[in-house]
Parts: sequence; structure tokens; C-alpha cells
Amino acid sequence: MSDDEWLLQELDRWSDPAYCGETRAQVRAAVASPAHQLLGTRLRAAIRTAPARSIDRGLPAPC
Repeated sequence: MSDDEWLLQELDRWSDPAYCGETRAQVRAAVASPAHQLLGTRLRAAIRTAPARSIDRGLPAPC
């Protein structure tokens, strides 16, 4: 599984259906977009280093 596939799987697992007013499909499209590679890199790092309990609860929206 590539890093991008892993990230999208994690987003599906613990993200809210609405993320700052965007649908999950919009979030997936944004993360997959080349223009958002840095965002994807930061999200991957955050997910990998977050305590399991934070991921289980869901992380708060940044806005």
C-alpha cells in the first residue's frame, strides 16, 4: 500500500463525514491532488505520531 493509499484509508477510518464544511470526498480529492502534497505529508506524519486514543476519538477540526 502506498503512503497516499494509507492516508486515504486512515481518513476514512477516523475523519468526520464533514471536515470544515467539506465532504469526505472533497477531502480525499484534495489530499490526492499534487497541489496538496505537503498537506498530505503533514497529515501522514500527524496520523503516525498521534496517540491511538486521539485517533479513536477523532481529532478536532482545525477551523
